[in-house]
Amino acid sequence: MKRILFLLWGLLVFYQVGAQNRKIAFEKTTLREALNKASSERKLTFVDCYTEYCGPCKTMDALVFTLDSVADFFNSTFVNVKLDMLSEDGKQYADTYKIGAYPSFLLLDHEGKIVYKFVGGKMADVFMAEIRKGMRPDNRVARMNETYASGKYSNDFLREYVQLKLQLLEREECLRLGKEYFDRLTPRERLKAENWFLFEDRVLGGVNSANMRYLLEHWQEFVKEFGEDKVFDRITSLYRDMTEWVLQGWYFNDFERKSEDFVYYKQRIAAIPVHFQRDYLIMMDVNKAVCEGDKATARKLLEDHIADFDKKNQQVMFGGMSLFPLHEGKHDPQLLNIARKVVQSDGATNLVNYFKSILSPDEVYSGEKYDVQNLKDKIGSTMIVPFFHPTKPLFWYVWDDGSGKRAYYAYDARTGKRELYDQEVVDSLVRDMFPEQEESVYYSPEFEGDELLAKLQVRGKTFVYDARKRVLLPSEPKKYPEVRPYGVSPDLKYELITREHDLWLEDKDQKKQVQLTFDGEDDYEFEIPDIEWLTEDGTFYITRKDERDIRTFSLVYSLREPTPVVSEYKYELPGDTVVLRQELFVGNVRTGDFKKVDVERWRGQLLEVLKVADVHDRVFFIRKKGTRDEFELCSADVKTGDVKVIIHEVSKPYLNEELFCCRVVNGGKDIFLWSDRSGWGHYYHYSGEGKLLNAVTSGEWTAGRIVKIDTEKKQIYLYGYGKEKGRNPNYTFAYRVGFNGKKITLLTPENATHGVFIHLPGNLIVDNFSRIDTIPRISVRDGNGRLLTVLEEADVSKLLEYGWKFPEQFTVKAADGKTDLYGIMWKPYDFDPSKEYPIVSQVYPGPQTETVWTDFTVLDRYNNTALAQRGIIVVCFGHRGGSPFRDKAYATYGYGNLRDYALADDKYGIEQLGREYAFIDTNRVGIFGHSGGGMMAFAAICTYPDFYKVAVASSGNHDNRIYNRTWGETYQGIGDDHKFTVKTNQELAKYLKGHLLLVTGEVDNNVHPANTFRVANELILQGKDFDLLVLPGQGHGYDGPYKAYFEKKKRDYFTKYLLNK
Repeated sequence: MKRILFLLWGLLVFYQVGAQNRKIAFEKTTLREALNKASSERKLTFVDCYTEYCGPCKTMDALVFTLDSVADFFNSTFVNVKLDMLSEDGKQYADTYKIGAYPSFLLLDHEGKIVYKFVGGKMADVFMAEIRKGMRPDNRVARMNETYASGKYSNDFLREYVQLKLQLLEREECLRLGKEYFDRLTPRERLKAENWFLFEDRVLGGVNSANMRYLLEHWQEFVKEFGEDKVFDRITSLYRDMTEWVLQGWYFNDFERKSEDFVYYKQRIAAIPVHFQRDYLIMMDVNKAVCEGDKATARKLLEDHIADFDKKNQQVMFGGMSLFPLHEGKHDPQLLNIARKVVQSDGATNLVNYFKSILSPDEVYSGEKYDVQNLKDKIGSTMIVPFFHPTKPLFWYVWDDGSGKRAYYAYDARTGKRELYDQEVVDSLVRDMFPEQEESVYYSPEFEGDELLAKLQVRGKTFVYDARKRVLLPSEPKKYPEVRPYGVSPDLKYELITREHDLWLEDKDQKKQVQLTFDGEDDYEFEIPDIEWLTEDGTFYITRKDERDIRTFSLVYSLREPTPVVSEYKYELPGDTVVLRQELFVGNVRTGDFKKVDVERWRGQLLEVLKVADVHDRVFFIRKKGTRDEFELCSADVKTGDVKVIIHEVSKPYLNEELFCCRVVNGGKDIFLWSDRSGWGHYYHYSGEGKLLNAVTSGEWTAGRIVKIDTEKKQIYLYGYGKEKGRNPNYTFAYRVGFNGKKITLLTPENATHGVFIHLPGNLIVDNFSRIDTIPRISVRDGNGRLLTVLEEADVSKLLEYGWKFPEQFTVKAADGKTDLYGIMWKPYDFDPSKEYPIVSQVYPGPQTETVWTDFTVLDRYNNTALAQRGIIVVCFGHRGGSPFRDKAYATYGYGNLRDYALADDKYGIEQLGREYAFIDTNRVGIFGHSGGGMMAFAAICTYPDFYKVAVASSGNHDNRIYNRTWGETYQGIGDDHKFTVKTNQELAKYLKGHLLLVTGEVDNNVHPANTFRVANELILQGKDFDLLVLPGQGHGYDGPYKAYFEKKKRDYFTKYLLNK
């Protein structure tokens, strides 16, 4: 194979050079002799520092040094010499020239001093640009070397010099200069943003470095400056790196075996309130054991704890594999035990995948056969995300066919579909280039001009795969425009910064700073990412949140080490008068103008600033009344701050927040507003002055989210619900309609739910569509909806072979006897229509969504498939008030009755199913739900205690007086007097007859555990028998072993009390 691959490279070189006969003439001599020759000829010496095993070195030699233009220039300009860094000649210069990576390229003067240096293989044009840069007398390397040698330099210079050495990968020099720079700084200067690199860089602030220790010893000061996320992320990554180094054996190549180091690091992390602190404490115990040669203790610690680590922290186990060597070709029993635990806890994906490969099939699948984790690897992709060419009808995408292989495809409307990479060929080529190492290949197709290039990266080098010639061509990564920091003005001359909660303006040329605000304090401060630049000359706006005095809730993290920790967070409740206030400011960095815009009309209002790319003299914003039933679209003049009301509307009983939308386009001349004023949700077209021009959509159906607006053709692409009669009104279809409301066109006709990506320049629509009971498909259409091809179809064969079956759809009437409710039914896979089965209703009342999936999924978050296999019919169907996507009457049915509105529909729907299907036993009815569904399950078993016999209610908002302000005030309602009244589940506790399991996460900051404890308390006071499960360390969603435990507990509960098993 190697002979063939070398031949391919030979063919490549032949193809590249063709009739070329010239190449760089490297001297067959020592470097000293080459320098002498260069001195006599008054030339610079070019040095190629390489090794025999270096793939990029070989590529440069074959494809760049052999080009006529390169060879002619080098042969006439320099004395050229190659320096094998593993040869005796090379080794003596490695330290002199600080060679830390290969290839490194040097330009030396006649004395052997560095004139210029750069690192890494490059395309010919980039390589030549670097050489020409180095030949300039004022090139950065030479200039900075000279300045440093003079001894006359500032801290700013030294910082840049250290960063230059980092770019050149001169490790030892970096460490020396970094220490010099660090020592010159005051403690306050070390905290500045420009010096964060001292602690973030892996060389300067790496494992067991002095800078790491400084960071640990001054973490509180860094947190004040940079925030917890940034500082704690760095600290925890250092602890992970240290553990990996120790487990791999690398650590002791650089540092002495001193177990007290790990005692020190354990003490330090114990004092820092990082997330998953226990993980890092255990890591230090592992490191200490390895350091002391106590492998048995290290192995036991990993066996006992790695499965409980955070998924990111579990990655250290890859380093720990060396502690568990094979014995006579068999895996170590302790390692296999670790593998079982990690797989069962649904650990880090790559670790789970590896451990699955060493376990037997029976051990891989934990839990029950049809648990989600046992189904998800039986199917590949079910949808695609296309990456479109800027102007052409061309895109690429990734597709997993179910075998685990991620294939990359291109689709061109002119030529069809093609695969971009032959991954087996690529792997072979990579193995030849890097023969002694396992290399990861990162595929990254890129558009260049009109073409799509099959680029990939290996060891930081970029190549293009030529499928026709089956070769890898050296390339360069695409150069994207440098990302401008949020606070820096478009002309790069000014920067807005925050200091001690206030906003400051810095003139970067003059190096002057001006304070713009003086009233900032904790919870009343600016966030620089909130800045939006409106003009090239520096006009901007920024918002500020006032969260002072908002009430706080507390949670106890019982599992934190060494002691439990109390955490507080801001949380608004219905009826609160001290709530979030939002402010808007406009300014210009050149003039120094800065004004607060008077945006407040209603106390407790909500503010949303609209981003309008082609308007530069105004800021558009929407302010909504705190009662959520009235709003205004306004604009503010960026020079004066004057506010103009453009549109005002009252929407009783509340604004449909899921669908409400306002889009300002065409330089502010056209405004599109979603409203359900007619009883159905539709878009209305206004002029820039707020005059109603026309309805864009109309009729007895609901217009959904806008996908694209074509301002040139004056067309809108949007989703719609319920327009296609005889179809499920919850299905999403895509339409196109003119600004004037004419020529509405259905673009996605299949009877399914659709999700589209629209590419206006290429006139393409990519449509992902499916139903809960059909195979997902992906089609490509032109802009008029004409089918071009069915691009992909999901492969469900493994699922079906495994025994999985599609759920079934059904329709029942609501309790009014008229309204259709749409549902899904899961049956046992050994279903016998002659038998009777208990029925369990999985519920969620809405109002913002119904959990009645319309598209294909096996990853059902409520695990209804697995529950059904216990011998239960499981159903999930809608309720009036549950969905915002139907008519207004349906969507707002529950207003003012937040606890009870869905109950009658659920009971009536189950009764209908019992009458229609003889196999359903309505004397054995269960109900379960999570969050709002938990609240509903509790209310149902207490409201209809003779109908529902068993309920599981997890993380329910049983008392909406202590649940989210927006939720309660919007869907229950609140008056201008801020008095909030709502029925609670505590009031129903006395009616409980059946079996009830209450569940909550200990640290749920969405639905506070107090919701569950309050109903538990009332049940105790009423003398009711019930079960309570508190999941330690879990929030509103449950993860890993806690989720698996809960799911089994739930199934066992229904099995015990509905099936008497």
